[in-house]
Amino acid sequence: MRSIWPTRETAGSARHAHEGLLAQVGRYRTTGVGVVQGSRVVHVAPRPSALPALVADLLRWLQTDREVHPLVKAAVVHYEIELIHPFADGNGRIGRLWQHVILSQWHRVFEYVPVESIIHSRQEEYYRVLGLSDRAGDSTPFVEFALEALRDALSGLVGDLRAERSTVDTRSRRLAEPSATRSSPARSISLCSRPFLPQRQAAIWAVE
Repeated sequence: MRSIWPTRETAGSARHAHEGLLAQVGRYRTTGVGVVQGSRVVHVAPRPSALPALVADLLRWLQTDREVHPLVKAAVVHYEIELIHPFADGNGRIGRLWQHVILSQWHRVFEYVPVESIIHSRQEEYYRVLGLSDRAGDSTPFVEFALEALRDALSGLVGDLRAERSTVDTRSRRLAEPSATRSSPARSISLCSRPFLPQRQAAIWAVE
Protein backbone atom coordinates (compact mmCIF):
# COMPACT_ATOMS: atom_id res chain seq x y z
CA MET A 1 0.00 0.00 0.00
CA ARG A 2 1.37 3.42 -0.92
CA SER A 3 2.18 5.84 1.89
CA ILE A 4 -0.55 8.35 2.72
CA TRP A 5 1.48 10.47 5.13
CA PRO A 6 3.25 13.79 4.66
CA THR A 7 7.00 13.50 4.87
CA ARG A 8 7.07 14.89 8.42
CA GLU A 9 5.83 13.24 11.63
CA THR A 10 2.87 10.89 11.31
CA ALA A 11 0.76 12.50 14.03
CA GLY A 12 0.77 15.76 12.06
CA SER A 13 -1.07 14.05 9.19
CA ALA A 14 -4.18 13.57 11.32
CA ARG A 15 -4.25 17.25 12.13
CA HIS A 16 -3.61 18.06 8.47
CA ALA A 17 -6.71 16.07 7.47
CA HIS A 18 -8.71 18.19 9.89
CA GLU A 19 -8.01 21.35 7.87
CA GLY A 20 -10.83 22.59 5.69
CA LEU A 21 -13.48 20.58 7.52
CA LEU A 22 -13.96 22.52 10.74
CA ALA A 23 -13.35 25.91 12.31
CA GLN A 24 -10.86 24.65 14.93
CA VAL A 25 -8.37 22.96 12.66
CA GLY A 26 -5.10 21.28 13.36
CA ARG A 27 -5.48 21.18 17.15
CA TYR A 28 -6.30 18.31 19.45
CA ARG A 29 -9.07 18.93 21.94
CA THR A 30 -8.07 20.31 25.32
CA THR A 31 -11.06 19.11 27.34
CA GLY A 32 -12.62 15.78 28.20
CA VAL A 33 -15.48 14.60 25.98
CA GLY A 34 -18.03 11.82 26.00
CA VAL A 35 -20.83 10.50 23.84
CA VAL A 36 -24.28 10.68 25.39
CA GLN A 37 -27.42 8.87 24.24
CA GLY A 38 -30.47 10.12 26.08
CA SER A 39 -29.47 10.22 29.73
CA ARG A 40 -26.68 7.63 29.41
CA VAL A 41 -23.00 8.24 28.79
CA VAL A 42 -22.07 5.56 26.27
CA HIS A 43 -18.46 6.53 25.65
CA VAL A 44 -15.83 8.51 27.54
CA ALA A 45 -12.87 9.47 25.35
CA PRO A 46 -9.26 9.38 26.59
CA ARG A 47 -7.92 12.39 28.48
CA PRO A 48 -6.47 15.19 26.30
CA SER A 49 -2.89 14.67 27.49
CA ALA A 50 -2.94 11.15 26.00
CA LEU A 51 -4.06 12.19 22.52
CA PRO A 52 -0.71 12.86 20.78
CA ALA A 53 0.72 9.50 21.81
CA LEU A 54 -2.48 7.58 20.95
CA VAL A 55 -2.80 9.13 17.50
CA ALA A 56 0.90 8.70 16.76
CA ASP A 57 0.72 5.05 17.80
CA LEU A 58 -2.31 4.42 15.57
CA LEU A 59 -0.74 6.05 12.52
CA ARG A 60 2.58 4.33 13.14
CA TRP A 61 0.77 0.98 13.09
CA LEU A 62 -1.03 1.95 9.91
CA GLN A 63 2.25 2.88 8.26
CA THR A 64 4.33 -0.09 9.34
CA ASP A 65 1.92 -3.05 9.54
CA ARG A 66 2.23 -5.50 6.65
CA GLU A 67 -0.01 -8.32 7.92
CA VAL A 68 -3.53 -6.87 8.22
CA HIS A 69 -5.44 -6.60 4.94
CA PRO A 70 -6.10 -2.97 3.84
CA LEU A 71 -9.87 -3.53 3.92
CA VAL A 72 -9.66 -4.46 7.59
CA LYS A 73 -6.98 -1.91 8.37
CA ALA A 74 -9.06 0.96 6.97
CA ALA A 75 -12.02 -0.05 9.15
CA VAL A 76 -9.83 -0.37 12.26
CA VAL A 77 -8.36 3.11 11.74
CA HIS A 78 -11.86 4.52 11.29
CA TYR A 79 -13.03 2.89 14.50
CA GLU A 80 -10.01 3.88 16.57
CA ILE A 81 -10.28 7.52 15.52
CA GLU A 82 -13.84 7.44 16.85
CA LEU A 83 -12.60 5.73 20.02
CA ILE A 84 -9.77 8.20 20.63
CA HIS A 85 -11.93 11.19 19.66
CA PRO A 86 -8.89 13.43 19.14
CA PHE A 87 -10.76 16.60 18.15
CA ALA A 88 -13.46 18.70 19.76
CA ASP A 89 -15.72 18.09 16.77
CA GLY A 90 -15.71 16.33 13.40
CA ASN A 91 -14.22 13.04 14.56
CA GLY A 92 -16.78 11.03 12.60
CA ARG A 93 -15.96 12.86 9.39
CA ILE A 94 -12.24 12.45 10.00
CA GLY A 95 -12.64 8.71 10.62
CA ARG A 96 -14.67 8.24 7.46
CA LEU A 97 -12.20 10.37 5.47
CA TRP A 98 -9.25 8.26 6.61
CA GLN A 99 -11.04 5.05 5.74
CA HIS A 100 -11.84 6.39 2.27
CA VAL A 101 -8.25 7.55 1.68
CA ILE A 102 -6.73 4.24 2.80
CA LEU A 103 -9.10 2.24 0.59
CA SER A 104 -8.66 4.55 -2.41
CA GLN A 105 -4.89 4.29 -2.24
CA TRP A 106 -5.09 0.52 -1.97
CA HIS A 107 -7.41 0.17 -5.00
CA ARG A 108 -8.70 2.88 -7.31
CA VAL A 109 -12.20 1.41 -7.44
CA PHE A 110 -12.81 2.87 -3.98
CA GLU A 111 -12.47 6.36 -5.41
CA TYR A 112 -16.02 5.74 -6.64
CA VAL A 113 -17.30 4.26 -3.38
CA PRO A 114 -17.46 7.16 -0.90
CA VAL A 115 -17.50 5.95 2.69
CA GLU A 116 -19.47 9.03 3.77
CA SER A 117 -22.43 8.06 1.57
CA ILE A 118 -22.32 4.43 2.69
CA ILE A 119 -22.45 5.40 6.36
CA HIS A 120 -25.19 7.97 5.78
CA SER A 121 -27.46 5.26 4.39
CA ARG A 122 -26.80 3.05 7.46
CA GLN A 123 -26.44 5.66 10.15
CA GLU A 124 -28.45 3.92 12.86
CA GLU A 125 -26.53 0.67 12.43
CA TYR A 126 -23.25 2.62 12.30
CA TYR A 127 -23.77 4.09 15.76
CA ARG A 128 -25.06 0.78 17.10
CA VAL A 129 -21.91 -1.14 16.15
CA LEU A 130 -19.67 1.68 17.36
CA GLY A 131 -21.30 1.32 20.77
CA LEU A 132 -21.11 -2.46 20.62
CA SER A 133 -17.39 -2.40 19.84
CA ASP A 134 -16.80 0.19 22.53
CA ARG A 135 -18.52 -1.88 25.22
CA ALA A 136 -16.74 -5.05 24.11
CA GLY A 137 -13.35 -3.37 23.85
CA ASP A 138 -13.01 -5.01 20.45
CA SER A 139 -13.27 -3.46 16.98
CA THR A 140 -14.55 -6.70 15.39
CA PRO A 141 -18.27 -5.73 15.28
CA PHE A 142 -17.41 -2.44 13.58
CA VAL A 143 -15.01 -4.09 11.12
CA GLU A 144 -17.69 -6.63 10.16
CA PHE A 145 -20.20 -3.81 9.65
CA ALA A 146 -17.72 -1.85 7.50
CA LEU A 147 -16.89 -4.85 5.31
CA GLU A 148 -20.57 -5.71 4.76
CA ALA A 149 -21.34 -2.09 3.83
CA LEU A 150 -18.44 -1.98 1.36
CA ARG A 151 -19.50 -5.31 -0.15
CA ASP A 152 -23.01 -4.01 -0.77
CA ALA A 153 -21.71 -0.72 -2.17
CA LEU A 154 -19.37 -2.53 -4.57
CA SER A 155 -22.20 -4.84 -5.67
CA GLY A 156 -24.31 -1.78 -6.43
CA LEU A 157 -21.46 -0.17 -8.36
CA VAL A 158 -20.90 -3.32 -10.44
CA GLY A 159 -24.64 -3.47 -11.19
CA ASP A 160 -24.65 0.14 -12.34
CA LEU A 161 -21.61 -0.43 -14.55
CA ARG A 162 -23.16 -3.52 -16.14
CA ALA A 163 -26.35 -1.60 -16.88
CA GLU A 164 -24.34 1.23 -18.42
CA ARG A 165 -22.31 -1.22 -20.50
CA SER A 166 -25.51 -2.85 -21.73
CA THR A 167 -26.83 0.55 -22.80
CA VAL A 168 -23.60 1.41 -24.60
CA ASP A 169 -23.56 -1.97 -26.37
CA THR A 170 -27.16 -1.47 -27.53
CA ARG A 171 -26.36 1.99 -28.90
CA SER A 172 -23.24 0.66 -30.61
CA ARG A 173 -25.23 -2.09 -32.36
CA ARG A 174 -27.77 0.44 -33.56
CA LEU A 175 -25.06 2.69 -34.96
CA ALA A 176 -23.55 -0.29 -36.76
CA GLU A 177 -26.82 -1.16 -38.53
CA PRO A 178 -26.88 -0.63 -42.35
CA SER A 179 -28.13 2.80 -43.39
CA ALA A 180 -30.97 1.19 -45.36
CA THR A 181 -32.82 0.49 -42.13
CA ARG A 182 -33.30 4.23 -41.83
CA SER A 183 -36.39 4.00 -44.07
CA SER A 184 -38.39 1.93 -41.58
CA PRO A 185 -41.50 3.71 -40.21
CA ALA A 186 -40.14 3.80 -36.67
CA ARG A 187 -36.87 5.31 -37.88
CA SER A 188 -38.66 7.90 -39.96
CA ILE A 189 -40.84 8.97 -37.04
CA SER A 190 -37.80 9.28 -34.81
CA LEU A 191 -35.96 11.44 -37.34
CA CYS A 192 -38.99 13.61 -38.02
CA SER A 193 -39.20 14.41 -34.31
CA ARG A 194 -35.73 15.94 -34.18
CA PRO A 195 -36.16 19.68 -33.64
CA PHE A 196 -33.03 20.68 -35.59
CA LEU A 197 -34.32 19.26 -38.93
CA PRO A 198 -35.74 21.92 -41.25
CA GLN A 199 -39.38 21.39 -42.15
CA ARG A 200 -38.66 20.44 -45.78
CA GLN A 201 -35.94 17.96 -44.78
CA ALA A 202 -38.32 16.35 -42.27
CA ALA A 203 -40.85 15.86 -45.07
CA ILE A 204 -38.20 14.20 -47.25
CA TRP A 205 -37.32 11.75 -44.46
CA ALA A 206 -40.97 10.91 -43.98
CA VAL A 207 -41.54 9.80 -47.60
CA GLU A 208 -38.39 7.71 -47.96
